[in-house]
Parts: sequence; C-alpha cells; structure tokens
Amino acid sequence: MSLDSLIKLFENYGWPGIVAIILILVLYYFISKKDKKSLNVINSGFTSLTNTITEQNSTLINAITTSNENTQNRLFDLITKSFDDREIAKKRIHHESMCKRHEIGEYIDNILFDILQKVNAQRVTLLEFHNSKENLDGLSFLWYDIQHEKQQRGIQSISAKARNLQATNLRPIIRRVNNDKTHIITLHSKDIENIYNESTVLYAHFKEINAEHIIYIGVYNTETNELLGLIAIEWQTGHPYHDDLIDYFELKEKAGKIEHLYNQARIELAESRNNANNTNRPIKPIL
Repeated sequence: MSLDSLIKLFENYGWPGIVAIILILVLYYFISKKDKKSLNVINSGFTSLTNTITEQNSTLINAITTSNENTQNRLFDLITKSFDDREIAKKRIHHESMCKRHEIGEYIDNILFDILQKVNAQRVTLLEFHNSKENLDGLSFLWYDIQHEKQQRGIQSISAKARNLQATNLRPIIRRVNNDKTHIITLHSKDIENIYNESTVLYAHFKEINAEHIIYIGVYNTETNELLGLIAIEWQTGHPYHDDLIDYFELKEKAGKIEHLYNQARIELAESRNNANNTNRPIKPIL
C-alpha cells in the first residue's frame, strides 16, 4: 500500500479507519501464519502416513517372502522325504523279492532233482520268461533264462550261458504247450528234426546238447493263464528212454507244485507292495 493511499484513507476515515486497517492486517497475519502451520502439519501427517505405509509394505513383503521360503522348504522336505520313502520302499520290495526267490528256489531245486531221478533223464531245467529290454521304438523283447538246472553226473551244465535268450526261438514249443489240454508235450528224434523248419536256432540248440527226447511242461500264472516258464526234461542220444515208464500225471503234479510256488510268491509280493509304506518293518536276511 502506497503513502498516497494511506493519506487518502486518513482523510476519508480518520484514525478509526487507520486502526481498523491495522487490525485487519494483524488479523490477516495471524490467520496466514496459522494456515501455514496447519499446512505444515498436514504435509507432515501425509509424510508420516507415507512412511508408515512404506514400512508396513516392506514388513508385509518380508513376511510374505519368509513365508514363501518356509513353504518352499517344507515342500522340498516333503518331496525329498517322499523320494526317500519311495527309494526305501523300492529297495525293501526288491530285497523281499530276492528273499522270496531264494525261499522258493530251494523247493524248486528239490522238485526238479526228484524228477531227474525218477525218469532217469540227463537234465531237467526250468526256463523263465522276462521282458527287460526294448528296441528303439519301445517294442519290448521277450527273453528267457534257465534259472534252475539239475543234471546227471558227467553232463555239462548249460544254465551259465542260457541267459537273455530270445524267446521267439521257442515259439514252436510255446505254441504246442499252449495248445495242448494238459500243457505237456513230448518231442522225439523225428519231432526234433522237424523243428528245423520252424526254428533253426532251436534246432541247433537241440543238436548242441545231443537231445533225442524232450518233455516240456508249461508253468502258468493261474490268474491270467499266461505262460510264465517251461520245465524241460532231456534225454540225450545214447541214453535209454522208456515212454511207458514215465508217469505223466506225476509230472503234472510236480509242475503244479512249482506253479503254486510262483503264484503264491506273486501274491505275497503284491501284498508287500501294498504295505510298502511301512518302512520300519525288520528286514530278514536273504540267506
């Protein structure tokens, strides 16, 4: 406000006017100062609120991160424990399977040796089928092993080299055994010669062991009627063979005992797999 304005106000309103103006100015001063203080308080409040929200968000993020880490650790521990439990269960099942094979193996050997003595053959073997390999297209191969063998003195064993042999070479025998009502077939020297037209590999095998008469008996899965293996009884060239002295009913009975051993072992191992989570059971020795 200029000096001329003040003189003019004094001429028009006198001292009361000047006093009123001064009061107005003082009042304006205090109001402005108060508003500025309020604005500072408001700004300070917003700043404090922003800092509080930032701290809360930081705390929340840390809590969520820690919770996620704990969850991941627990999940990892659960997965690790699950793999460990599966591995333990797998090893236990394999161990129990070996124990079961050892257990029934002794009975099977006794049965085969009894057959060997009663029919006066040169060799009695038990062939088992398996499909442990596949080709590049994923098509499984069918193999067989000689798992049990009993032979007369002086007869060379063949079980050591009879491993992972192609079961397709046994197709003539498998077909005949499956088609026979008793699942027992007998091959004489003439039949062995005719095998050449169906499987040259099998024919060569017969000639290698000097087989002149062979009896095959099927061993089956009693649930699926699937052929599990074959009992082979061999008479070699130059050794006596008397068909009229062979009791086929007794042979079928002994094959039935072996069949029962395999099927019972399968059932017991299936029950063991169902109880595989019980890893605290004691493990019995194989031998």
